[in-house]
Amino acid sequence: SWHNPAAYPIYDGNVRECLWSYQKHDSFAEFQSKDDLYYYQKLFDSVVAFRNHYELNSLTFKKLDKFMYLSGRKILEARKDEKRQERGRTP
Repeated sequence: SWHNPAAYPIYDGNVRECLWSYQKHDSFAEFQSKDDLYYYQKLFDSVVAFRNHYELNSLTFKKLDKFMYLSGRKILEARKDEKRQERGRTP
């Protein structure tokens, strides 16, 4: 990804969370769990499917990476906030 960002999307936990969240909502690609994205070819295919499904073909992988990284971070932060609130509640 760093040597050829136009050809290879980046993988990290935030990107995984972003793709999984959109997949659960819109089923844009053929993967069944977040673990499927550990396989680079599946990740690559899923990012391409994401870009096609949402008609973002003018965006490079680098621009998509940035969006997915930031979106995934928001998703993870929201999940942590929910867990904190649940722990603070008394039954």
